[in-house]
Amino acid sequence: MSGTAVIWFNRPSCSAPLDSVDVLAQVGSIRDALGTLGYRTHEIPFTLDFEALRTQLRSLQPDFVVNLVESVEEDGSLIHLAPAMLEFLGARYTGCPSEPMFLTTNKLIAKRMFLGFGVETPPWLSRTDSHQFEDGAAYIVKAVGEDASIGMDDGSVVSGKTRAELLLLLEQKFAEKGIEHFAERFIQGREFNIAMIGSYEAPELLPVAEILFPIEWDKKQYKILDYRSKWDETSEAFHTERRFDFPECDRLPVAEIRRVAEHCWRKFRFKGYARADFRVDASGTPWLLEINPNPGIAPDSGFVAAVKHAGFQFEDVVARLVHLA
Repeated sequence: MSGTAVIWFNRPSCSAPLDSVDVLAQVGSIRDALGTLGYRTHEIPFTLDFEALRTQLRSLQPDFVVNLVESVEEDGSLIHLAPAMLEFLGARYTGCPSEPMFLTTNKLIAKRMFLGFGVETPPWLSRTDSHQFEDGAAYIVKAVGEDASIGMDDGSVVSGKTRAELLLLLEQKFAEKGIEHFAERFIQGREFNIAMIGSYEAPELLPVAEILFPIEWDKKQYKILDYRSKWDETSEAFHTERRFDFPECDRLPVAEIRRVAEHCWRKFRFKGYARADFRVDASGTPWLLEINPNPGIAPDSGFVAAVKHAGFQFEDVVARLVHLA
């Protein structure tokens, strides 16, 4: 045996949303990969009982912890607590450090920092600030501190509203959901993402992927990856595909996506793995929507698809993440 590893994850409740249940698939695939690499594994659900977690880690004395925590008590805005605690305990762990995780989990903080880095990001309006808001334009309403398209559906894109009307909608969202939302300018065009893995200094950029929407979506006014299209296998929307090979006419936007992703990795000082999401408009300009640290790495995830397209096996990537811990 090479040693002992602990897998930290958020255990879904009985009523947990579909995206939360996905973490169990990740736990299983990581467990199998670590077993192939010669590690004994222990799976520990992450909770807010820090003393119990500390006692468990001291008892097991693992060589490292695989951090798969995507939410804390179904709250995605708290995922930085897991790496923060591991840093406090001085434990080796896989994935992103707590500081860049906190900064990028809050989409408004991240977008302000994108602008500071000289990166194009869509204009927005929130209850507390705005950037280049335009009355009447199409905006997509999102939760500030959640990923996985939580809360997004066909009605999330709204247009023809004034600042006052959109602010009222955000107030209603807060009253209904109890979490902050913001409205981001909807970029008509194509959807891309890029996965990255590496150390603080330099990430390895995996192949850029484009989301291919089903042809029947051509009649839709707005093409988005909403919650059902990502997670609900019974939904007609659950049929998007991706491609990694592009014609020469896409050379410049693909190169710009790679440049911006690497630039942001260095600026935020990521480590481990991450994924950056973009929309590309009709002129070929990429707009950075968000960067997701520790994206899902279940067998059917986009991250694993990029890994395989790059010619690696899943076990190779797990071994790399362990080495980077």
